[in-house]
Amino acid sequence: MNNPSVKINYLLLPFAVIYGMVVRLRNKLFDWGVLRSRVFPLPVICIGNLTVGGTGKTPHTEHVAGVLRDVCRTAVLSRGYGRRTHGFILADESSDAATIGDEPKQMKDRFGDSVIIAVDESRTEGLDLLLASNDRPGAVVLDDAYQHRYVKPSLTVLLTSYERPFTCDALLPAGRLRENRAEKHRADIIILTKCPADMAPIDYRIAINEIKPFPYQELFFTTLTYGDLHRMDGCGGTLPLSELTAGHSVLLVTGIANPAQLRKQLEKRAGAVTAINFPDHHSFTRRDLQRVVSAFQSMRGDDKIIVTTEKDAARLRPMMEHLGDAKDKTYVLPVKVKFLLGQEEKFNNIIKRHVRENT
Repeated sequence: MNNPSVKINYLLLPFAVIYGMVVRLRNKLFDWGVLRSRVFPLPVICIGNLTVGGTGKTPHTEHVAGVLRDVCRTAVLSRGYGRRTHGFILADESSDAATIGDEPKQMKDRFGDSVIIAVDESRTEGLDLLLASNDRPGAVVLDDAYQHRYVKPSLTVLLTSYERPFTCDALLPAGRLRENRAEKHRADIIILTKCPADMAPIDYRIAINEIKPFPYQELFFTTLTYGDLHRMDGCGGTLPLSELTAGHSVLLVTGIANPAQLRKQLEKRAGAVTAINFPDHHSFTRRDLQRVVSAFQSMRGDDKIIVTTEKDAARLRPMMEHLGDAKDKTYVLPVKVKFLLGQEEKFNNIIKRHVRENT
């Protein structure tokens, strides 16, 4: 848990102290009521983290939305990071990553019309517009809104990753924390994400002692599981992950915060894995895809494929023609959340009960 590989830039600690003072003052202004948090007349579930990314937020948001869509009409409201538009947008069939952002586009592709997907930089204005719409939701999931304190959630879920928990991180710019680790107290539920699937009992005890949840907080453990590969262009069938063998060569193309676990999964099966990593939410250019094609063509073997994530596919699909013949060999690897210790039913019941009791 207390990972010694976590890199902290100690030269930047003085700036982290200044940043921390500003963030602490802002939080205190909310705690004292100087800055106001609005309460909305429906269940509002906030899912977020204390860090700048890499905790598996999107698959956890999808899991909660998937649980709630069987209970009531559910909406996911996101900022829509990386989009080229502004203001409130309700996702529809014509929406793409440029108009709503890559993560909302990923969720729209997954849920279709069974879940309302909306984006707005202001969560308060977005909630007002959702409540005023003809298709009014019965519950709203706020995506990545732990720091958006102008909304008072009815339930808050805090994510932190096993490989880089907030307990051993530092504030920006020395580390990756957006706010002080003591702000964990605002969470009702804490999820330790990206855990090894084969964690031993002693590992759970170490993690609990490290996180130190308060008596009113529930602590859950999750890992990520991967589905079958499917062609990014929508043509053809699927390639089961189990059918990747030592004879396959994989070019992994990602623009996510932390692709390490994904690469490990592919390296367990494929004979060779080459990775091209772009920054999180990277806007792919024609030159980027030329680089991908060049790397793919230089790989040896007949059984070679390109693999990317659902989030990256949302940004890559509009530019597929620049992949040339390589687009026929480009696959998307879906990811889902798996709860450890048989905790999924307990988590789902907490979410459902909260919505039913607060509707």
